[in-house]
Amino acid sequence: MDISESAIQRKKVLIAFVLKSLLGCFFLSAFLLKFLDPAAGMGGFTQLVHTIIRHGLVPENLAGTAAFASLASELLLGIALLTPWTPRVTGYLAALLLAAFSTYALVVYKRQGSIECGCFGQIGASDISWIFWRNSLLTCLCVTWSVLAIPTRPPTAH
Repeated sequence: MDISESAIQRKKVLIAFVLKSLLGCFFLSAFLLKFLDPAAGMGGFTQLVHTIIRHGLVPENLAGTAAFASLASELLLGIALLTPWTPRVTGYLAALLLAAFSTYALVVYKRQGSIECGCFGQIGASDISWIFWRNSLLTCLCVTWSVLAIPTRPPTAH
């Protein structure tokens, strides 16, 4: 490997690290602002369950499970993206989750003419174009990180 290839490799590693860190912080922030939402009054989790019920896409008896799955996936992806040995597949899973959230928001918007998604707790924007473009950009960042990421393995004990 000559010097120019080495410099390019270092830049790719740096870009991948920055993307991974930003994405990890995004998912952890989304989790924390939904789960600990002080503006919700009744608690973030309960507010999220009520929001899901109000949207009417999930049966009421499964709204709690859907809220838990949403929060758990954001928490786990956030933690996974902030660990040093994150497999590339994590970026693709994050992209799929963002696509699912976007699809959910678009269907609710189509049915109800507006969306109050609870994204980032009560501070999240409810404008469908903002939700769509934000999630599209983040999906592109997830895929870019997955492509740039250098396969790594945790150290093994010898």
